[in-house]
Amino acid sequence: MAPDSLRAPVSLPPVRILLVDDVADNRELVLLYLKGQPVSVVEAADGREAVERFAAGGFDAVILDMMLPVLDGVAVMAGFREIEAARGWPPVPVLAVSAGAFPEDEARSLAAGCNRYLAKPVSRARLLSVLAEVLGGPQAGAPAGSEPGPPIAGGGAAGEDDSTVTVAAELAPLIPRLMQSLAELSAQALDAAAAGRAEEIRRHGHAIKGAALWYGFTALSKLGAIMERQAAAGNLAAASAAARDILVLLPRLRIVYRDG
Repeated sequence: MAPDSLRAPVSLPPVRILLVDDVADNRELVLLYLKGQPVSVVEAADGREAVERFAAGGFDAVILDMMLPVLDGVAVMAGFREIEAARGWPPVPVLAVSAGAFPEDEARSLAAGCNRYLAKPVSRARLLSVLAEVLGGPQAGAPAGSEPGPPIAGGGAAGEDDSTVTVAAELAPLIPRLMQSLAELSAQALDAAAAGRAEEIRRHGHAIKGAALWYGFTALSKLGAIMERQAAAGNLAAASAAARDILVLLPRLRIVYRDG
């Protein structure tokens, strides 16, 4: 599968975007996707902060992770729309982004008032295309009828084992921080398991699942999903085993950087 180039497939108009995600690595990747576009970005790391920043006004679009601490994406959307109604603002288009890939995840996001739903992993081409669409249609430079490209970080190539991950060369500066974050989240999950804090483990598993998936670390994403699912079921032993597997796999990973 051909890599998704970081050269912009569309050109956005000058806009101000609110980027909401509790995982710093995910925000860094979106900022890289938006690099070179005439946009200004304001970041928020939890639901309450998102609503507070939105209340300041002046946003043309929102990129919203639906699984957030403090207030989840549904509550955040309710806050956004209440502010707009109270102040007579026109609705700001909201792109929901989530690691949930089930139809009910999309239905829940759209029912909450989001304009579009994007399941991770999201390619740069896809994100920019949908942003251009909700902002008023494709801009100059958009190839007519083109299909969005594959994820920028595509995971292991065919025939490679789970210890090999193929990543776009442009992502190289972000990978060390991602690896450190995944290790820290796994270690924190083990500490939480020792204290019996299942909800904390579930949140860490979800963060690992989403971040690893977006960067193309498929095996790590699957382990994060196991952590999340087992913690939600109260099986802390199985969740802890998945966290330990992540810590074992991380130093074994071989990162292959590709041009494109």
